[in-house]
Amino acid sequence: MNPSKKIAVQETKKRFTIIKEFKKFVKNIPIGIMVGGSLGYGPNLAIKRTSDIDLSVIINKSDINKILKTPYLKSKIPEQAVDKFKKGKINMIWFIITINHIDLNIFLYEKNSYEEFCTLKRSLLIFTNDIIIPKTFDRTKFDGKIIEVPSNAKTFLDGQIYEKPNFYKNKYYCDPARFDFLYSNKIISQKSSFFSNLEKSYWKAIIKRLLKEYPHPDLKKENILNTHIIHTITPWRVPKQVVENIKSRTLIELERLL
Repeated sequence: MNPSKKIAVQETKKRFTIIKEFKKFVKNIPIGIMVGGSLGYGPNLAIKRTSDIDLSVIINKSDINKILKTPYLKSKIPEQAVDKFKKGKINMIWFIITINHIDLNIFLYEKNSYEEFCTLKRSLLIFTNDIIIPKTFDRTKFDGKIIEVPSNAKTFLDGQIYEKPNFYKNKYYCDPARFDFLYSNKIISQKSSFFSNLEKSYWKAIIKRLLKEYPHPDLKKENILNTHIIHTITPWRVPKQVVENIKSRTLIELERLL
């Protein structure tokens, strides 16, 4: 095993141990927990000693106070932001905690909003605590072209509230909430097969959208894989099996609709 591969394997194992600890402390409150980012799409390959952890944590809005009372999450979010979450004025809260000297990005989603964003039905409004949001995010479309999606970030308390639009200029783009779910799919926990059931709806929705934008897509030019911005920019960071799974699933879903 070459040195970089050995480090990637060791660091991957370390991070999944931390995730298990996090899961233990939040108990059964989340509807689902899923790993995203480099640990999701490239475990044992794209992980370095400096890699952080991205966790999508899906909850019912009524459980926001309960989960924020658990170890590691206590006193992380101001009450005004919690109130907005309960009232549906924001759909996700993003904050960072540290366990064993490794940062965890916690993306705390309200269940219904997360489902609707993943199935291309709505935009999201997000609160970040002590995190500076850029004016735009680089994303990719079905044709692989990079677009700059505006965040429309506004100051709120010590953080910001920003937007994840459902589409940009009426074109589909794959935001991390979507591509982590679609391409990584490293499920840590789920109730009532939440992620597994949503995945079926998501594939159906994204294939329908591909056909709407490209009624007769040339899959060498217009495809689902192109929307994975990490693969588009740095393809060596994504395992070949992930790439092949996306390609084969695309063909299966297209056959079902055509």
